Amino acid sequence: MAQRSRIGRTLIRGGAVVLASLVATAALAEVALRVSSLFVAQQSSGWRPGARVRVLAVGDSHTYGGTVEPHETYPAQLQRFLDEAAPGVYSVINVGIPGVNTAQVRNRLALNLARWEPDVVVFWCGINNAWNSAETDAATPAGWLDRTLLGLKVYKLVRVVQHDRALHVAAREHLQDGRHAVQGVNRNTKIVPFFGEVVMREEREVRVDEERVRAAMADYRAMRRLTERAGAVPIFISYHLDFERFTLPNEALRRLAREDGFTVVDARAGLERVPEAVGRFTWALHPSAPIYGEVARDVAQRILRLAPPPDPTF
Repeated sequence: MAQRSRIGRTLIRGGAVVLASLVATAALAEVALRVSSLFVAQQSSGWRPGARVRVLAVGDSHTYGGTVEPHETYPAQLQRFLDEAAPGVYSVINVGIPGVNTAQVRNRLALNLARWEPDVVVFWCGINNAWNSAETDAATPAGWLDRTLLGLKVYKLVRVVQHDRALHVAAREHLQDGRHAVQGVNRNTKIVPFFGEVVMREEREVRVDEERVRAAMADYRAMRRLTERAGAVPIFISYHLDFERFTLPNEALRRLAREDGFTVVDARAGLERVPEAVGRFTWALHPSAPIYGEVARDVAQRILRLAPPPDPTF
């Protein structure tokens, strides 16, 4: 009996040491992620001197351009297209943040408008609404817990990896049609991900959650309202594919374009112009540089029409 008691105490102490080690590791990881997050947002020294039309690009990783070089992001390529049309007139700043949902973009918009005082704001966000419930109304205890935990960088990282891996695997299962295929396989594209199993759907079509579509529409409407009140022109971009989690924001933007007259650049149109040899998607269906380039081309055309270069005599 005494021996069993000693063994029990030893196991308890060992478990406590392991638990303490895990907590300490998680705490250190949280600190490291918070420090590194300070350097995630695109850095900018301000508007280009002499520019008379200021274009602010806000949104998620599709705006930030996390899978391409800084000069290959759509805002960087947008700057080049605008310079070709009107040298020195336009200035583009990229304030995209990977992982944000539409509620987070909406909640930070007033600050961005006050800080940058843009003439045009281009929005590209919505894909992360499928997993990121931060700053939204959580209707269930599970939703409230998830929203609360998303305040921790470590938990958010796990959720991002789960989301991106599931989307990437789904793409490899269903989008190998010979055109715009997913770019090469690496050790992170296995069917069994690091953070648990990916549950694949058999059907190709994904039913859209009507409640989430309406919530996204409300966020988009708030973005347009705030932008117009600040005297700027709002432009929205839909995603390239009506597939998996992209379906929700695309459906919301289609309805707003039809019902409320939103200015929406349909990224699918540009995708069709990209040659198959270079029209590849990268991790989690992020566009490659040539695909971003066609988005930038279409956005530039909208800007030149909605916010043309001012008369130089004024």
